[in-house]
Amino acid sequence: MRLKKYFYVVRPALALQWLREKGGAPPMDLPGLLAGVAPPLAALEALEHLRVAKRDSSELGEGVRIAALDDYIEEQAAWAIEAKPRAPVEDAALIERTNALFRAAVRDELG
Repeated sequence: MRLKKYFYVVRPALALQWLREKGGAPPMDLPGLLAGVAPPLAALEALEHLRVAKRDSSELGEGVRIAALDDYIEEQAAWAIEAKPRAPVEDAALIERTNALFRAAVRDELG
């Protein structure tokens, strides 16, 4: 996998941890997030290794998945899914009327 992709996913994972622990709007930058939350040591070490590799090279290239980061990302995503507000109870009659209107519009369009 392209190792650069970890940076695209770790920042939102850190932002989720920020929301869980601190509430309020998290910083948008990686250093700001890392200053405010403490991911597990293994994930932090793996991320630092990637940051050093990126700094020392113009491109990270490809490599094997990093289990410590994968686990951290999955943990934060699971929390977000569980913490997500539940959708309001569906109005079955409204859904049926909307579907009927859509079907009628498609029938009219198709002739």
